Amino acid sequence: MRGVHVLPVLLLLCQLGTSEDVSSYAQKSNQPDMWSELKDLRDIVNMGTVITLVKLFSSLLSESRDNIRTLLDCCNCVNGVPNDFFPANICVISGNKDLLSKLTSAQSDIERLQKENTGKIELMIVNVFYQPCYSPSFTERPKVAFSTSLGTTGSHGPFNTATTVVYRHVFSNTGSHYNINTGVFTAPVKGLYHFTFTMGDFLKSTVMGLTLFKNGEAIIHSGESGDHQRFRYASNGVIIPLEKGDVVFMQLPENYRIYDDSHHRNTFNGMLLYTL
Repeated sequence: MRGVHVLPVLLLLCQLGTSEDVSSYAQKSNQPDMWSELKDLRDIVNMGTVITLVKLFSSLLSESRDNIRTLLDCCNCVNGVPNDFFPANICVISGNKDLLSKLTSAQSDIERLQKENTGKIELMIVNVFYQPCYSPSFTERPKVAFSTSLGTTGSHGPFNTATTVVYRHVFSNTGSHYNINTGVFTAPVKGLYHFTFTMGDFLKSTVMGLTLFKNGEAIIHSGESGDHQRFRYASNGVIIPLEKGDVVFMQLPENYRIYDDSHHRNTFNGMLLYTL
């Protein structure tokens, strides 16, 4: 009966370290808390750290493998004397050797996967950080922009009715969505657009001004009046959403006038910022 009780005690002593040397080693080993390490690693979500995480995990496995080997040595030999007196050590050593074998195999798998996936991970990082440059929505986005001026020297107006202003001098018309004959811009796609306009006139008891229209709706207006006896300027701009087929144009109000010359003082510009 005594042997029955002694065997479990011997097993416990072997695993926990019955001698002062084994206990001393356990205190000095400072084996890391792998669960704590894994929780910390789990919280890291930056794709750029994937390779570093694999290396850290591989290092932890290697350190654990070394600790198990040292523990096996301690269990097999106490104070320099082979520990053959405890037959229970056979089970413990066998179990630890199995664990060591599994850790070694796991580390080999990680190293293999690291080599195989290094290029893939780098490609994934490139795709994440440079996605806008290669995205079909970016490369296939229609290029829409225009910049114009009146193109004639002299006064434009006043008229007894509101009149659409036709800007006939074209600096650029990417996509050809501004109509040089009607002065109307037609949106080719649904998106957010930016429009600006400038105007100038020599004010002498006159009124200058322009209104930007979206379809039949007045969006913004700028102008000035007075007897300044000198050249005056005004400008405005807006960013608005447009549906495909919406039209934008400039209108000269009734009894207003503007003036242009070779300096292109009156301009109308627009561009697509991005599609919606």
